[in-house]
Amino acid sequence: MRAIFKLSIVFIAAISLVSCEKEADPESVYNDYLTSIQSMKTMSDNDYQRFISARAKAVVEEKISGIKKDQLDLFLTLFKDEAVIPEASRINLNSTSQETANLKIVAEDYPEEGSMHEQNVSFVRERGWKIDKIEVITSGDGFEFKSITY
Repeated sequence: MRAIFKLSIVFIAAISLVSCEKEADPESVYNDYLTSIQSMKTMSDNDYQRFISARAKAVVEEKISGIKKDQLDLFLTLFKDEAVIPEASRINLNSTSQETANLKIVAEDYPEEGSMHEQNVSFVRERGWKIDKIEVITSGDGFEFKSITY
């Protein structure tokens, strides 16, 4: 009886430790996501999808379904070009609730002097923080380029 009691205590303690595992914060999730994107060789390398929300996965499926391989290769090139945090960026995390958060990354003089690069990354909590939407705005003298990844 005493052995069963001790095993029960150990089992409960183990469950408590596992359930208290620290959740990665949105900035860490985004950095891991960017690393995953940069390591991709083809669009079928979809390891990055573990970082995105169910809604974002549906958007990806819709965007790439029916696209030819050479077009996917071009898409991957663009995907990687945007998957960066420029040096000297200002990074601000705003948790709007327990279930959503926004990461804003701003870099001046990127990609060229006189331009401004801004990333707005929206997160939702789905068994940990997941990227739900990425909006990138690059602007400068006489131009503005805006893209939404998900």
